[in-house]
Amino acid sequence: MTNKQKGFTLIELLVALAVFSMAISLIMLGFEQGRLNWSKSIDKTSEVRKVYNRYQWIQNTFSQANTSNFVTAIAEAMPYFEGDQYMISFLSNAPAISGPGTYARVEFEFKSEVSRYALVYRERVNQDPYLGYYGNTEPKELVLFDNIKSYSIDYLAPPNFEDALSRFRDASDVRYEPTWIKAYQADEEGLLPLSVHLELHFTNGEVKDWFFPIPVYQMGADINADTVVM
Repeated sequence: MTNKQKGFTLIELLVALAVFSMAISLIMLGFEQGRLNWSKSIDKTSEVRKVYNRYQWIQNTFSQANTSNFVTAIAEAMPYFEGDQYMISFLSNAPAISGPGTYARVEFEFKSEVSRYALVYRERVNQDPYLGYYGNTEPKELVLFDNIKSYSIDYLAPPNFEDALSRFRDASDVRYEPTWIKAYQADEEGLLPLSVHLELHFTNGEVKDWFFPIPVYQMGADINADTVVM
C-alpha cells in the first residue's frame, strides 16, 4: 500500500509564480499608466489655468487703460499710447502686478530668443509718460508667455477725418471708419486706439487669437482736461 502526498510539484510552483509575477506586472503597469495620465491631466489643467490667469491680467490692464491727456508741451496735452510690432506701452489704472488703486506705465514687449519669442510684461508705477518718474521706483517685470513661435499685433485706429485738415494729414492717413493698422501713436492721433489684437502661435501648435478693447476718452475722467487745446 503506497502513500500519495498531496501538494505542488516544483514545476507547478514555478508556473504559479510566473503567472503571479505577470499579473502583478500587468497591475503595476496599469497603475503607472493611470498615474501618468493623471499627472498629465493635472499638468494640462494647471497650464490652462495659468494661460487663463495671464489672459485675465492682460485684459484687465487694457480695459483700465488711462485715457487722460498729459502735458506734452506748452498749452498742449495728449493721451499716452505707443504701439508697434515689438512693444505696446500705455498707462493703466489696473496694472497687473501692483493692482488697482494706482496707475502705472505698462509695457508688453516681445523679446526675441533662440528661434522663439517671449512676451514680457513690465510696469513703472506713477510715472508721467512725458515728464518721467515721480519717484525712483524700479520697474517690475514678469514673463507672461514663452515658447512663442510667431506673433502679430494690430491696432484698431478710430476715424480721424474730422481733424484731418487741422493736423495736415496726407490723404493716405485719413480714416473715415475704424481701421486696423500695424503701429499707433496717440500723440499723433489725439486718442487711444479702440482695440488691440494679439495673435500668438506657440511652438506646441496652439494659437491664441485675442482682442482687447480699450476705453473711450471721457472728458469727466480726464485729470488734465483743462489743459486740452481743442
